[in-house]
Amino acid sequence: MRYLTQRTTQRAADRAEEQRRAAALAEERRAEQIRTVLEFIRFALEAEGVAHARPSLWEVGDEWYRTARPAMDGLRIAENGVQLLCPAGLHSSTTAYARALNQAVWQEGDGTSLAERLEPFKAEFLAVARRSLSLTSQVTATRATLRCARGRWLVAVGLRVLNKPFRRFPELLP
Repeated sequence: MRYLTQRTTQRAADRAEEQRRAAALAEERRAEQIRTVLEFIRFALEAEGVAHARPSLWEVGDEWYRTARPAMDGLRIAENGVQLLCPAGLHSSTTAYARALNQAVWQEGDGTSLAERLEPFKAEFLAVARRSLSLTSQVTATRATLRCARGRWLVAVGLRVLNKPFRRFPELLP
């Protein structure tokens, strides 16, 4: 009987440890995705600043070009990082925003302001990024600390809490 009890206890402990590791790995991936999106945003803002500073006449090797080239290279690298590490839904809006920035930096404008040309792509990218990262955070929210009616704290491992009421045991709600 002791053997069965010990074996069951060990299995439960192993499952709990595996769930903890999976949750930690998911949280690390989410943090990496956030860092990648922030890096893309940083390079996008730098490229936008370069586009605003673009002279009407420029040549390869002048001061503006020496500023623009590293900014655009960084933007391309950050775009590839987003495509590599982030959910697939974010790829198309990232690429569209990067292409719009590339055109704004290297090509003469068509008479509209730079903000008018870039704002739709920027807004779409930011909206998709917010949705993508919020979905990731909901999926990784597999641990929740709940307070029961008697004042004790319980840790529910593997319980999904996605801003939905916990109907089965309402006394566990904080």
